[in-house]
Formats: sequence, structure tokens, C-alpha cells
Amino acid sequence: MGASKRTQMASFSDDWPDEIWTTVNGINGGKGAAWKLAVAVLAVTGCRPSALERGVTFSLVRDGPKSFIEATIPGVKLTSTRGQPEHRIRWATESDTHRPNELLALAKAAMAAPGRTLKVTYDAEAISTRLREVSRTLWPRRKNQITAYCYRHLLSATAKAAGADPAELAAAMGHRSTESQGAYARARRAKTGSRKPWASVSASVPVRQDRGFVARFKASASLKRKRERGLG
Repeated sequence: MGASKRTQMASFSDDWPDEIWTTVNGINGGKGAAWKLAVAVLAVTGCRPSALERGVTFSLVRDGPKSFIEATIPGVKLTSTRGQPEHRIRWATESDTHRPNELLALAKAAMAAPGRTLKVTYDAEAISTRLREVSRTLWPRRKNQITAYCYRHLLSATAKAAGADPAELAAAMGHRSTESQGAYARARRAKTGSRKPWASVSASVPVRQDRGFVARFKASASLKRKRERGLG
């Protein structure tokens, strides 16, 4: 699914997240859709919809003299060697994210929640259905519609354009190695001058710095040539 969605992302304009957010806020007489915060979570964290289904928690925390809004994202698609059991993303200000309006909506909701902690949950299939409905309304002639996974690709593209460290990006996306990033949108789909879409990230398991497919392919070809020459 990743490579297919990555290809589809090339057909979307750069302002599609703004148009989606404006439309979602305009539902219910301008009060916003009941699932508005679920869209905000996808936008700022790039989490999988199945993680949203389990619940993503937003807290207002202090670390020394600094204050942060922190998202705690549960692990999904876990095996003994894949996936993070849990990872966290922090933002100090709205300038630390690629989606400031969505982050502000979450910060306000967390401020109003008991203990300044907000847990946002929504059905994984339902949120993509809602986004497709909005997408069809906005772009009725478009073949490919916006789904929850588009926000995951957006986070990847923005981080890559900002020069994020591969291990840091892997942690932000809930990966245990850097290898999985090849399945996600490339930097060219992010706006010029992008900043990293977070202040800091952390993960419960250290990220492996794996070689990408091209590097592994070249290494394998080199070893094969050496063996053919009797050197390997």
C-alpha cells in the first residue's frame, strides 16, 4: 500500500491539507466535525489510523524551564523485530510543526481536558471514509482521494525536505529501523523551506540504521562479482 499511496501523492496539490482542514472546520454550522480532532491527530503526528483507533494521548508537560505538548502514540503492526511499542513526539510552539492550526486545536482541547491530558480515538476505517467524502466534495473529478495514510506520507515528505535524521524520522513514524522510509513520500512533495515537523521525538526501542535498498543491491552485486573472480 505504501508505494501505491506514495505514487498517488504526486497528483495532490501542496495545499490539500489546508483545504481539508478548512472544510472539516466548516461542518456543523462552522463548529467543526465531531471527528475534527481525529484529523488533527493524523495531520500533526502522521500516525497510522490503527494507532488512532487505539488512542493517541496529548499532554501538556514541562521539561526543565520549557513547556511542550507531547503526543504518545501506541505501537501497531508489532513483531519481535518490527515496530515501536510506543513513541512520542513533542512540540514547543506551533512553529515546530508543519500543521500549526491542527496542533493549536489539539493544544486547546488538552488545556480544557482533566489533568491537561487528552486522548483522541477514532475508528480506523471510518476516519478514512470521512476524509474520502470530504475529498470527493472538494475534488469530484480526482481519481485518487485523500485518506488517513496521506497524512503519514505528508509527515515523511516534510521531514525529509527539512533534512531530518533518518533515525529520528523512523522513531517519529513508529519504525524500528530506517529501512522502511523508502515506502513513503519523498522530499520533493514538501514545501520549500520546510522545518522538521516536531521539536523532538523518542521511541521505546533504539532505531537500527539499516542500509536502503539501493545500497544493499550494490553491496550484493559487488559481493557477487568478487565471488566470480574468486576473491570473495
